[in-house]
Amino acid sequence: MSQTVEDAELGNPAGGTGGSGAAARTVSYGYSDAAHPGEPTSTTDARGKITTATYDAFGDLTSTTDPLGNKTLMGYATATGWLTSTVAPSGTAAGTPITCTPPAKGCTTAAHDAWGHTTTLTDPLGHHTSTAFDADGNKVTATDADGNVTTSSFDAADQQTSVKAADNSVTGTLYTPDGHVSDTVDGLGKHTTYGYDGQGRQTTVTDANGHKTTTAYDTAGLKKTVTTANNITATFSYDTAGRMSSLSYSDSTPGTSAVSYDAAGRRTAVTDGTGTSTWVYDVFGEITSHTNGAGATIGYGYDPSGNETSLSYPGQAVPVAQTFDDAGHLSTVTDFAGNKTSIGYTADNQVQTLSYPNGTIVTNTIDNAGH
Repeated sequence: MSQTVEDAELGNPAGGTGGSGAAARTVSYGYSDAAHPGEPTSTTDARGKITTATYDAFGDLTSTTDPLGNKTLMGYATATGWLTSTVAPSGTAAGTPITCTPPAKGCTTAAHDAWGHTTTLTDPLGHHTSTAFDADGNKVTATDADGNVTTSSFDAADQQTSVKAADNSVTGTLYTPDGHVSDTVDGLGKHTTYGYDGQGRQTTVTDANGHKTTTAYDTAGLKKTVTTANNITATFSYDTAGRMSSLSYSDSTPGTSAVSYDAAGRRTAVTDGTGTSTWVYDVFGEITSHTNGAGATIGYGYDPSGNETSLSYPGQAVPVAQTFDDAGHLSTVTDFAGNKTSIGYTADNQVQTLSYPNGTIVTNTIDNAGH
């Protein structure tokens, strides 16, 4: 059985993502585990690339296999269902079983306390990190693989009040009765204090040198003015939807005289001291072009999954081209002149090789822990 759902979370390096009025890319899920009919056993992305999954008798996820065939294993404690081991694809390919004990290729194990908190993690090289918790579940000590200990203290409201680092430096935090941070002290003993209004909105910040920044709000609770220690005030205006429409300064700093939005709430134009900048979006809410105040335009192109595949720059007849492998990793970048850089990855999704246009190849050596 298969089911199609909309995936509205678009990873977009250009900074434009789907808004409330944008279409969503389609991801299909398949369900073939009769014992767990609600758990997806396959996921097909918008490019047609398939990731598969398996489950144990309790419905715990026991393996995932990406579109390149890289398989990750997960093991659990039978009595509790807590995750106790994982085997990365490099370990799976080498035959490391899910019952592994480090040191072993790709094998990471976890131990837990009676409440299910992870207290020890052991990496594939056998290095341990450990964590201790108080009765309320707050993390009170953390010890790294080199034996460095960080200690934290908490008040009766479970708010963190101090952190002592391995170098014995101490940072601290004080709170108001309402739980707002009122004072912080860094490792050098320098304090920053904070003030609030009756609605709990931050109104003042005073640094260790006595420099105060003050914030005021309008009747809708939106930030109206911010005045810095050198007495420069920024004033904000908003449209009827509560979106910033202008920003001005009390000194000669250029402000923003106008901001426009589309029906989905995406910024489409900003007028400031450089001129008017504009943005255009595709049906998925991704930026397809951006023109700055000087009139220079950058164009963006995407593949069906939303990966950025082309960048068009002013004055360049040929765009920068990017390709991605089946798992979504950036695999090649080709510049305006046709010079190509290629990137190769390990089964564990780490960069293994970089091949440059001049023929230079850089190869990374990676240990069993992925370092």
